Amino acid sequence: MTGFNLYAALEIYQAGLLFYFIAVNIVYLALFLISLSAIVDYLHHKGYRNAQEVLRSRLTPPISVLVPAHNEAVSIVASVRSLLQLNYPEYEVIVINDGSTDRTLQALTEAFGLRKTKRVYHRTLPTAEVRGLYAGAKTFPWVTLTVIDKEKGGKADALNAGINVSQYPLFCSVDADSILERDSLLRVVMPFMERFAVMMGVGGIVRVANGCAISDGFVQRIRLPRRWLPCFQAVEYLRAFLSGRVAWSRMNGLLILSGAFSLFRKDPVLAAGGYQRGSVGEDMDLVVRLHMNAAGRSGPREIAFVPDPVCWTEVPESFKTLWRQRNRWHRGLGQSLAGHASLIFNPRFGLIGIFAAPYFWFVEFLSPVIELSGYAVFALSWALGSVRWDAFAAFLILSILMGVNLSLLAVLLEEFTLHRYPRIRDLLKLLACAVAENLGYRQFVSLARLHGLIDWLRNETLWGSMDRKGLQSAALFLGLLATACLCRASMALNAGLGYEDFSFAGAGRSSWIRVDRRLSRGSISGGLTRIERFGEREAQGELGLGARLGPSAGLELGASASPEAHILPEWSAAAVLYWNPRRPVTISPGLRSAGFRAAGVHTASLGIEAQAAPGLAVLVRGFGSVTQFRGSRAEDWTPAVLLALRAQPMDWLLVAPSFAYREESFEAGAPGSGISRTFQAHAARLDLSAGRERGWAARAAWEYERRVPKNFVRRYELGLSYRF
Repeated sequence: MTGFNLYAALEIYQAGLLFYFIAVNIVYLALFLISLSAIVDYLHHKGYRNAQEVLRSRLTPPISVLVPAHNEAVSIVASVRSLLQLNYPEYEVIVINDGSTDRTLQALTEAFGLRKTKRVYHRTLPTAEVRGLYAGAKTFPWVTLTVIDKEKGGKADALNAGINVSQYPLFCSVDADSILERDSLLRVVMPFMERFAVMMGVGGIVRVANGCAISDGFVQRIRLPRRWLPCFQAVEYLRAFLSGRVAWSRMNGLLILSGAFSLFRKDPVLAAGGYQRGSVGEDMDLVVRLHMNAAGRSGPREIAFVPDPVCWTEVPESFKTLWRQRNRWHRGLGQSLAGHASLIFNPRFGLIGIFAAPYFWFVEFLSPVIELSGYAVFALSWALGSVRWDAFAAFLILSILMGVNLSLLAVLLEEFTLHRYPRIRDLLKLLACAVAENLGYRQFVSLARLHGLIDWLRNETLWGSMDRKGLQSAALFLGLLATACLCRASMALNAGLGYEDFSFAGAGRSSWIRVDRRLSRGSISGGLTRIERFGEREAQGELGLGARLGPSAGLELGASASPEAHILPEWSAAAVLYWNPRRPVTISPGLRSAGFRAAGVHTASLGIEAQAAPGLAVLVRGFGSVTQFRGSRAEDWTPAVLLALRAQPMDWLLVAPSFAYREESFEAGAPGSGISRTFQAHAARLDLSAGRERGWAARAAWEYERRVPKNFVRRYELGLSYRF
């Protein structure tokens, strides 16, 4: 009788599992179809909403960017540097050093010249003790940097401290190991621009940065990771964001915004009491409380998700770190759901109570228990010889093949809509991962989530450490800058042709080839230039060195030599020192000496460059030259001045007009006579560069120089470069 009851129980459980997986997969498919419709509509309306209009609008609300950091010395400088260069009209960056025991605060101080301020800390939301407030000396006019140094209180406590210090109506939470794209804030703020009084929060998509080429705090080239474990997570992120959160946002039933990148209106957050201190899943907990506080109030309240603004984050590359992360995520999910259990099946909260909350309980939270128990039940049934092979086949199809199908659909949705992975190789690898992740990886994650559920039942609140390699190190194989000592270098090949038209001496031609190699603490370059001018053909070799002397200073050295020089200098040497006393201003004094056959020329210069606005820089440079003629004591002093603009209207286009005035001396009498003449010249030049930081780039230049009284020179240049 006992055996019969056991067999019957196993069959009933198998039937229940089949019903559960059928229902879950129907829900998944429905969410995918809703997401597909929402993304297509978003891309359609995106053409009518230009991010540049948001940038220029006077109605664009300012934003406080909050960056909680605990032991993030490896990646914090690169992350903050990228945040200081975002394309947004007015914002502030607030870094919260939450009791770090490594060099997080020291790294920030060295990189941004932090100084302690006497600013008063107002404890609007309760937080752990704040030890000091620091201001960054090296920032831009449109953004300020503030660093809060406090006792450790956890991520939620750190975000509350950032809210207390923030001065703007919107705040954006960004993880310290994450990097935003330049226009991310412009795109994520659009729902607030359209419905400010209604919108409570907006989230953006998070993508995997491992394997991408990262330079100067920004993702320059998008690539999949070479290792399979982070690749599986890339597929998982696509499925979660594009097939899940987009759909819930469309139905106004979104219960979670990623803590790595989310934008909130400060007033409803303060009314909800801020982030729940001690919460492991502070991001979901806040969103749920915002929904609950908004229920029953007059007028609609929304929390949205935008699939376009991208945040790049480093994901675990070891199973140990991945286990800790997924364990913590599942504990946070259980903590948030249990703390707001009144939501479930409560019609007072509309769709969130009737559908969203039950979904997160029975699908997201309990799915590892049901899935792993299904494997165990079928294994037990097989051992007892009572397995129903039709039920087992249906279970296999629903649990694995449908999972493969959903992952493939998510990858194809990404490819045919957003298309952020340009290489066919990456697409094929994503499709392979969408299949392979269901054969071991998904079961491993389910075990980690099950362990997290057990830890939640035991009231375990430990955060769990995350091993970081640093965002810069993700691109070492491409030779980009690293954060520690000398590393591999990026290399660029440049080649070009030039044409000159002299009103007094006919045409001239030039060609050049150059190799640049960028190191973590400087650069090295070499090149060869060939010139045909005034009936002469000459070649010149060049060598350049650059070195960083600290966080705010650098030195560039250059030298050239021509073996048989007539019109070019036989030799030249130059040195330019760059110094940033304040972030938007660069002062660059320089010296140059050149030895011509007829004279030696020694030039001193001083340049001041200022960052006038996002993507616009102004340079003013003055020159004073002393010419010493061979065999004579005569010396001539001549001045020159240069005004240059550098504008970057788009991230792939650089426009640089410049205007110059100079005087130049030449020997008019017999060699050694000391008789010289001076002429004046006015020049206008336009440089255009098009291309990305990595790969092919093109450069074109036009220059017109008028020499008093009537001579002129026209120059045309065209160059191509490729950076590895």
